[in-house]
Amino acid sequence: MKANRILWLIYSLICNVIIGCLPIWAIAQNSNELYYLFPIKPGEANSLSGTMGELRNNHFHGGLDIRTDSRTGLPVYAAAEGYVSRIKVQAVGYGHALYIKHPNGTTTVYAHLDAFIEPIAEYVRKIQYQRESFEVDLYLTPKQFYFRKGEQIAFSGNSGSSGGPHLHFEIRDASDAPINPMIYPFAEIKDRIPPIAEFLAVAPLTPQARVEGKHERETYNLRLIEGVYQNTQPIHAIGEIGIAGLVYDRMDGSYFKYGIQKTEVFLNDTIILECEVDRVPFHKGRMLNLFIDYDYYIRKGKRMQQFYIAEGNQLALYKTAINKGRIRVEAGKTYNLKIIIYDAKGNKSMIQSQIIGKDAPPQTTYYHKGKDSYSWSIVGHALKIESYKTENASGVAKFHIEWRTQEVAPAYTEGQRTVFIWDLRKGLPDSVYLPNNEKIVLPLCISVPAQKDFSYYADWFNVYIPRNALYDVWYLTAFRQNDYYYIGHISTPLHTSINIKIKDTDIPEAKKPKTRIYSVTSYGGLLYEGGKWESDGFKFSTRTLGAFKFLTDEEPPIARFVRRSPSSVQCIIYDKRSGIDTYRATLNGKFLMMKYDPKKKLLIAEPEIKGSLMKGKLELEVTDKVGNKTKIQTVI
Repeated sequence: MKANRILWLIYSLICNVIIGCLPIWAIAQNSNELYYLFPIKPGEANSLSGTMGELRNNHFHGGLDIRTDSRTGLPVYAAAEGYVSRIKVQAVGYGHALYIKHPNGTTTVYAHLDAFIEPIAEYVRKIQYQRESFEVDLYLTPKQFYFRKGEQIAFSGNSGSSGGPHLHFEIRDASDAPINPMIYPFAEIKDRIPPIAEFLAVAPLTPQARVEGKHERETYNLRLIEGVYQNTQPIHAIGEIGIAGLVYDRMDGSYFKYGIQKTEVFLNDTIILECEVDRVPFHKGRMLNLFIDYDYYIRKGKRMQQFYIAEGNQLALYKTAINKGRIRVEAGKTYNLKIIIYDAKGNKSMIQSQIIGKDAPPQTTYYHKGKDSYSWSIVGHALKIESYKTENASGVAKFHIEWRTQEVAPAYTEGQRTVFIWDLRKGLPDSVYLPNNEKIVLPLCISVPAQKDFSYYADWFNVYIPRNALYDVWYLTAFRQNDYYYIGHISTPLHTSINIKIKDTDIPEAKKPKTRIYSVTSYGGLLYEGGKWESDGFKFSTRTLGAFKFLTDEEPPIARFVRRSPSSVQCIIYDKRSGIDTYRATLNGKFLMMKYDPKKKLLIAEPEIKGSLMKGKLELEVTDKVGNKTKIQTVI
């Protein structure tokens, strides 16, 4: 047996070297077609609630979400021969997860598990008690847990950040990047339904570009006519534009929406963009926010795939990219646009539209219903000033940039709205005088370059931006209004965190120990960001721009026993403001491990020896993120 393990290790090492040099399609082509066993109910019809590459919150989905009949406890089997290389247990994320490394160099991942089989569970429980921690991340050797293909390794569950009972299943290559499991012929999954396209969106990509006469994103509903999704009205545009679309896939016998595997974009029958979501390294996963129209997602909550490459997008998904898929529309010319979308099973759908090079006047009449007489916004490099007063609407606006004044004629008018556009690459205006002499003071601070370490110091705040935080030039805006601090805009995505220090606050000294900063979400909620007080202000890190607000949390967490018997102890814990930070339970003064499920706000006791009875004095201490504590106790 030991000799076989040694031979297996040598074989595995050779495969690791070879497979790292192969493209993904070659991994599948050069492997036995039945190398991997379907890990849930193999040989039976199965369905999915999620696919590889699906567009999720700040990341691409890394594998398959296999449905488990809306219940937990189904046997999970090793997809191929190998050893358990990693075991991770956490309250969020993947929850209970197993990683199995195989001789061909790949690793399969099984996540959101309810429990491991007992030999593994006993091993993990022993370490959890040694470390006095429910959450552990363990790396193992080939000698510890070795499984043959088809042997049971765990039970399916709903642990971690799962939205319902299922098994999350991944196949990762030798460099630990997830590849699409659907390249392997799992007969358990049937899909004969082609992808679906709901609408196209067209956006101007430069300050000079227009779509339907405006510098705004326009959407076009699609109709399925004779098997083709068609935009029945032509797109009128001028300048450089980008195409996006709300597209997704369906599968047999399922109501879920799935990701698109491959996209081809043709302009006048010439392919200008080819994209395939087949392998996404985790460190680049957040670039999903450049793969989609992020601003539209923030405003509307829907993820539209962009059929062009945004600035800063380093995803290696594009096989062809003429002018990064951006379309330069010239006046008087007509362009035929064709987009073909594929799912992982090869089903495809076609989208067609016509683009006419025409700087047409806006086709709709705009009526302003708000109280303000003007508004401003930044889209790409364009500063857009909108005036809602009709007097002198055709006159010029005066943009003040440092020591000079630039007169700017209206870009277009639409009903009661007059729009002025300024290219921020020509300088940052500090104020604008509208034709009626109304003055707009702009909170533009500085132009921040991408891919460089950068610091900015102002009278009431400082900001430090590391080189890998920004995807494109950032026109930093900052102002205070009431109790809110506005730094940048929520629709600007960040790859990594930036550091902000707010130096001027009205927080009393007595309140500071329990006061932290919260960001305002796109739907108006408040999200705990944390941070700490320093002698000269409050410092915090964030990957969210926009509005921030200080809140004081002096209320301790809620904790109560809902079950307390020798065989079962359960507690409900939650915090109304900052959230749960730590918890610790003891039985007769000794550590008692509690399994935490944040979704249910539930702690479940797991004694060191499975099945042993719990008797004596039970104590639980729960701490929130600002240090408020709650202690409860009982006798069993």
